[in-house]
Amino acid sequence: MPGVRVRKKSGSLCANGMRAVDTDVLVRLIAPDDKKQVESADKFASKGAWMSHLVLAETSWVLDSVYDRTREQIAKAIKMLLNDERLTVQGQDVVEAAVEKFR
Repeated sequence: MPGVRVRKKSGSLCANGMRAVDTDVLVRLIAPDDKKQVESADKFASKGAWMSHLVLAETSWVLDSVYDRTREQIAKAIKMLLNDERLTVQGQDVVEAAVEKFR
């Protein structure tokens, strides 16, 4: 969106051109079942990226339906993403509260 600025965890502002991760990248960071794809996802994330609520919801769905993860495992995976310094999360405080309720 033109003119949108996102505050990173570090407190600095990013220009609206920040790269966003998709569900596949997040799933590869959580479920490293394909070495080549994990390396690609890690390389993409290493440059910094933004995560939307939608992508986090899709990632949770994939972990549940494809990888048969428990609620606790999904919550732990989302927390791992929230703590990843390379990633900026849309409304991190909202996501953290949602994860606690989800457990």
